[in-house]
Amino acid sequence: MIAPALSLLTLLALHAAGGAAAPASTAIMLPEGLPDGHYEGDGSIDPATGFSRYTYVGPIDYEAVANYTAAIAAASTTSTDALVRRATVNCNGRSAGDSTGSVQNAFASNWDGKDFSGKWAKTTQGSSQAYACNYGGKQTIHKNDYLSNMGSVNSVCGSSNSGWFEHPEWKLNYGRDNINAGIC
Repeated sequence: MIAPALSLLTLLALHAAGGAAAPASTAIMLPEGLPDGHYEGDGSIDPATGFSRYTYVGPIDYEAVANYTAAIAAASTTSTDALVRRATVNCNGRSAGDSTGSVQNAFASNWDGKDFSGKWAKTTQGSSQAYACNYGGKQTIHKNDYLSNMGSVNSVCGSSNSGWFEHPEWKLNYGRDNINAGIC
């Protein structure tokens, strides 16, 4: 069987992406060149670009992040909470970018206590992203959960590597990765 020619939609997506192939999967990916900051989306893909539809929530509040003294490396990984014990750490085997620690603190600082019912919420900084993925209903992001989970990712994957912490019962994942990686 002969493979079909590229569709007009694919050609338009390639053109819109500056000749670079748009993501082929449904993983959440944003176009390159967006400012550091906070984003969220419903998981849908813009057919004109092939990238995720998103809303820019706002810039990183560096003063708030500076006031954050979260010690991610010291986060406990020995919780007796039954949900945490059933959760799992997953590693991607690649670097999480150049701003892993600071993007995690910026994510925790901005999103703590905020609800989201879209597919994802994330913060980008430099070549790193920190995120939450929603797999069912309305979620509330909690900084202590996020930072503790990233401490577990540090322990299993390494402090500068990408990975995510999966909470099946909560239908929520917390993670970090490089800016060009698809998430959720």
